[in-house]
Amino acid sequence: FGTELLKRYKQVQMDLEELEIDYSPESDPHFLYDISRKLIEETPDAGNTPQRICGLLLKNFHSSINSNIEVTGYNDRASVTSTTSKKPGDINEESLSGSIYKVYEVTVKKFDQLRMQDSVDCISIYNTANKTEINEVIVLCRPVDCPAEMDVIGTNLCLGRSILNSITYYFWDIFEWIAMTLQHTTSDGRVTFYSELNEYISEVSTAKKVKELWKDIHEN
Repeated sequence: FGTELLKRYKQVQMDLEELEIDYSPESDPHFLYDISRKLIEETPDAGNTPQRICGLLLKNFHSSINSNIEVTGYNDRASVTSTTSKKPGDINEESLSGSIYKVYEVTVKKFDQLRMQDSVDCISIYNTANKTEINEVIVLCRPVDCPAEMDVIGTNLCLGRSILNSITYYFWDIFEWIAMTLQHTTSDGRVTFYSELNEYISEVSTAKKVKELWKDIHEN
């Protein structure tokens, strides 16, 4: 049994090594936008891909301008609920002391009334436990993911808003946000974003289909 297990482990290692890529530091925001969009559209990996891309990008934006804002939550798997993580959203912008400024939800699935109610419940629990008054959430999604009952705003970035139990949800086009944030991030910050995205995709726990697409992007 031990010998067979070792063989399987070595085979997995060989498979992973075959999917590793050699890449040069890249800061072109158009290139980074294209690969981010391709990864999200073709290998969302149950929501892990968009959450990690948006989290890494937001983190490196703040780092690149020395904003002293920390970005948290994006390292969790998308399957981890806000209740489990004890945070009010998928991604959070926080002060160095841990006070939350902004809450983000990231999805490429329908953000319907049930999903919104789950979010409201998590925020209510967090507000009560931490004596905070979080009342706004930014939802990074595609136009097709927005709830039908939202108030349409109609700008390229902010598609609309919905209010539930005094919590306002602003629905932002995820791809417009990525394009804007890439251009707003310094060149060095974009290089680091690219490098950290490659590191994430190289992790053992990242889905094989994501690794295969990443390799294909860089070789074709």
